[in-house]
Amino acid sequence: MFNINLKEGERKYFFFKNAFMFVASFIIGVMTHEYGHYVMAKFLGYNPKFHFSYVSYDTTEFHKEFENIYEQYKDEIIEGADFPLKERRIELMRKLNKERFLIVSSGVFTTAMIGTLGFLVVLFFKSKPYTVIFFLFKPFLAKNAF
Repeated sequence: MFNINLKEGERKYFFFKNAFMFVASFIIGVMTHEYGHYVMAKFLGYNPKFHFSYVSYDTTEFHKEFENIYEQYKDEIIEGADFPLKERRIELMRKLNKERFLIVSSGVFTTAMIGTLGFLVVLFFKSKPYTVIFFLFKPFLAKNAF
């Protein structure tokens, strides 16, 4: 598929370098994806917990109120009948669905942004990809560090 003319020692270096970059980018991708969920959940007032491959967040007062209404009027809800807190339940359901959508989509958005950044790094720094470190972090590096 790819015809790369490399010597034996260069082939090993090329393979291990690319294998390392793949594994590192996979880990960074998963972590930043989950961090997107975490930040949005925190922004919406939840108390999220960050794990390697998922983010969990606790329920809020809205969740508890929604569950209490369901438990109190379970039969009416299943039958589709009217009940005193029907409008409040619909309002809470809309709010909770909106928050879930924002939390879920923030991970996807973060993945898309990191992927775009990675593509731009490869595109503009393909001969020396490590120079992106100096390009992005130059203002933060000590004046005589290098």
